[in-house]
Amino acid sequence: MRPDVFPVLADLTEVRGRAEVARAHGRRGIPSLEFGGELVIVLVTQDGASLTWVDEAAFETLPPDAFPRAIDNLRARTQKPLRLTRCSSPKVGVWVVGEDDGLGSGRLLLRDLWAPIRAKMPGNLLVRVPTRSTVLCSMDRPADIAFAEHLAQQLTATAQKKGAPTVSKDWLIWTPDGWAAREP
Repeated sequence: MRPDVFPVLADLTEVRGRAEVARAHGRRGIPSLEFGGELVIVLVTQDGASLTWVDEAAFETLPPDAFPRAIDNLRARTQKPLRLTRCSSPKVGVWVVGEDDGLGSGRLLLRDLWAPIRAKMPGNLLVRVPTRSTVLCSMDRPADIAFAEHLAQQLTATAQKKGAPTVSKDWLIWTPDGWAAREP
């Protein structure tokens, strides 16, 4: 499999919209797998800083196990342990997770790499994916969540000004079995 194929998370509405545009231009849709809620896993190819979605035609050129292999590509590309960059003072428990490569949302699929981060957190480990490249990680404390929410809104507004899609407004909780939606 090509080493430049990676998984990322996308909003189901965006995937449906892209599929409609593709069909309007005589192409087929966008292959995806369910992640949970309104999030799905799609594949992208990376050429430098540019990410291109894998459509049905490109998907057919990939091996049948393209999604697991794409996750393997991402795992090989990911710094271990996951890099945490604190967003504010040491009193605020909010971090940006990962690398600045546009693939941040896909790293939620590498569940085992999140276990050491969870082990350091009092309470639940929460994440929010405001854009495909940005994963915010927060302690489960009201002040931290409020700060992270404000930061997510800023990131979302900046992305929308650039015409980039947003991914999710929902918070997820890490569990050993996967990510679960956090009840408001």
